[in-house]
Amino acid sequence: MIRLYKKDQPKNLTTWKWICKNSDQQEQQQKVLSNTKLNNLKKLYKFKHQFDTSQVYKDYLEATEKFGEFGWSSSVDASGDSSRYRGLGITWNPNKIPFAPEHQSVLGSSDRSKFTYNTTDALANYSKDDHCDTLGFVQRTSVSKYKSIGTLLSNVERTLVKSRISTIYGDSPSVGLDRPYHRDASSFIGTRVNIPIETHLPYVFDLETLSEPIHLEKGFAYSWDTATLHRVISMRPCISPRTHIVINVCPWWDYDFENEYWYTNEFYGQMHPAEMVLQGHILKGLNLV
Repeated sequence: MIRLYKKDQPKNLTTWKWICKNSDQQEQQQKVLSNTKLNNLKKLYKFKHQFDTSQVYKDYLEATEKFGEFGWSSSVDASGDSSRYRGLGITWNPNKIPFAPEHQSVLGSSDRSKFTYNTTDALANYSKDDHCDTLGFVQRTSVSKYKSIGTLLSNVERTLVKSRISTIYGDSPSVGLDRPYHRDASSFIGTRVNIPIETHLPYVFDLETLSEPIHLEKGFAYSWDTATLHRVISMRPCISPRTHIVINVCPWWDYDFENEYWYTNEFYGQMHPAEMVLQGHILKGLNLV
């Protein structure tokens, strides 16, 4: 087991860059990739589950009354008030630079207009507590423990990082066909499971490696490598919103909150993150369709 104490992390390195610099993470990734039959990995995994997403959505709407609903912050809209992409963070970074409130912390950043990750994220020009410091967002928010939302999240097996409940309002051209693609951190940094809790047919998921966009259905969960270019769009104006829970975890490193250090788990260098999702090591209660 490798342990890396948060107090030793320099300010000029994101948590991931610091981990890579002080471990054999990159070598272990290459080993697992070389031993994985990549042709057998699906571009998009679909799972059936038994979570009561209708109750989760009801409690989410109640939570927005209690905690507010925050828009995506950027240099052109620091408050996020005009954004049609809104929600509540499940995790946050109290030390984020520039600072953002608890439930808005993961929703963009007031110092930038573009939000996409370099495919070689370990070498990108980001620092500790930056918006792209994915593993810096590990503190659980109040909404993450709220009623059935907390019950669903109790099935998460690894450390949550940069997770949220997000709503897209499809009544604006900004979420239409011209909405740009983006990429997020690789699955070795953050492995995601996306669960629709309220959605409508005009909303489709557009993944660069799929032959055509697809509608992500309620009652199912989905996972893919978010380093692949992707976007969500509304094929036509829709007055009803789309709300998903975005669960994001660090697959090979867990965080000890009491002693404030990251440590390697039993999957380090042994199992591809996609296999971890399939075998229930990321989120319990998923059955592959």
